[in-house]
Amino acid sequence: MKTKVILISTLVVFSSFSVAYALNSTLLSRSDKQREVELEQCYKNDPENILVTIDSNFFTKKDSKDSKEKKVLNFFKKNIDIKSVSLAFDDEYSESLKNTFAVNTGEYVTKKLEKIVEKIQKIKSVKMAGVNRCFLPEAIPNDPLYKNQYHHEKINSVQAWDINTGSDSVVIAILDPYGVQEGHEDLIDNVWINEGEIPSDGIDNDGNGYVDDIHGWDFMFNDNGDYGMLQTKYHGTQVAGLAAAKGNNAIGVTGVCQSCKIMALTVKNTRQMIPSFKYAVDNGAKIIEMSFGAYGADPYTNLAVNDAYNSGLLMIASAGNDNTDDLHYPSDCNHVMSIAFTDTDDQSDEYTNYGTGVDMSAPGQYLLSTFIDGVKGVKYVPISGTSAAAPLVAGAAGLLWSEYPGLSSDEVYNILKYSAKKIDTIKPIGTGMLDAYAALNSNGKVPAPFAIIESPWNGNTIPFGENVDLIGSAVGSSYKIEYQREDETQWHSLANMQGQVMEGQLTILSAYLLNQGYNYILRLTVSADNNGQIITDSHEVKILVQ
Repeated sequence: MKTKVILISTLVVFSSFSVAYALNSTLLSRSDKQREVELEQCYKNDPENILVTIDSNFFTKKDSKDSKEKKVLNFFKKNIDIKSVSLAFDDEYSESLKNTFAVNTGEYVTKKLEKIVEKIQKIKSVKMAGVNRCFLPEAIPNDPLYKNQYHHEKINSVQAWDINTGSDSVVIAILDPYGVQEGHEDLIDNVWINEGEIPSDGIDNDGNGYVDDIHGWDFMFNDNGDYGMLQTKYHGTQVAGLAAAKGNNAIGVTGVCQSCKIMALTVKNTRQMIPSFKYAVDNGAKIIEMSFGAYGADPYTNLAVNDAYNSGLLMIASAGNDNTDDLHYPSDCNHVMSIAFTDTDDQSDEYTNYGTGVDMSAPGQYLLSTFIDGVKGVKYVPISGTSAAAPLVAGAAGLLWSEYPGLSSDEVYNILKYSAKKIDTIKPIGTGMLDAYAALNSNGKVPAPFAIIESPWNGNTIPFGENVDLIGSAVGSSYKIEYQREDETQWHSLANMQGQVMEGQLTILSAYLLNQGYNYILRLTVSADNNGQIITDSHEVKILVQ
């Protein structure tokens, strides 16, 4: 369960996409105007920008012999100026998506689209509606200034590889707005191959509805991706390399999971992402990695995520690079691991998103990875941002599943999250930084005890006279919470609880306990039984009451 908590500051949701892609760091955080310009162009490229689900009873009326699309078009024209309507999804998708239509209103500005959605939601017979969100990458390509992969030392990859370097039975689906160069010299041996398909014969040999889908599918152009412009595939190629570039081949770089397979799926918006999830499920992927995001409600993404989760997939997504704790999709969806990024000093980067919706972090500054081979002769280029951090976690998930193939997606999620190294960061970015070795050394069990208070975070100010929810995780058999005024030595008991909490409310800090104008220290201590011995883990935060 994702938890969002805002302390004393006002939550402002900008319903636009996280555009953190830039050619240099000065453009990493863009203005709303710059962001909207890119979004408007994206929406113009695929003008059916609103998804609407109609109640099935609407189509039982015997008022005409028109097609469903024509009926919906005529129905909406009575209320809204509609240019065109098409059926968004076939009947093979979940019942919740039945009778969902993609609508072109001729509008391409995010806020105006959301206003139209609000109006549509009030119309009788409409079950659900939402913007068909465009996806833009969350990474910053850089010139090749650092020709090493320092992040492997940070996340203890080498020690993890002593246990397992990865299995080719574990498939990581890389969803990306621009796709992956499957033929890159350091990716080609790890690219997933659809054994049921005969390459380039123009026939859907395996009968899955996709012709010549040898390595995946481009849901934007509805083809196998072979015809996409090579120079646009830089982002997905870099992401794929960080997760699973081939190891021990005397070529280039090494991914975290040296032998995991990469399934390349190109998606640009919500409507394209939904069938891509089903494709990943149907074709044996274990992990879905998404280095892109959007701000604003997206009910259709939630549906797709739930379906994939119920099919046993683990989903990992970048938290965003806009230095905000605003709700961000798909990373803030339930069952999706949200990944922030740290800099070379293990500090929360100034651009990374943060908050209780973030699960954990990984290095994300200047990570050397694969780059589109054949463009200006450059094959390896550093990448920064949450787009770089998320694939490291996906690769570690691949290692974990390689070593313990019987784990559920929930178990993999929690082992990664609670084996993280706690780091002292300015912003709350989850349980800590990825530790691949600790995850693989867990014997396939969720590490315990583990204690962390995520809200309020260290250094936060809380309002005097108001109750405050303490949010965090206490993984073990029992936990206690104490508080102390900084200028005193005595600790006071706040809570003693049996059982554990994973990512939720630990207790409520009552307003009457704290005096205005003082600093207080909150301490969480978790206990667990380790082969008959009780061991503990603790975490402290300092807060100011004002």
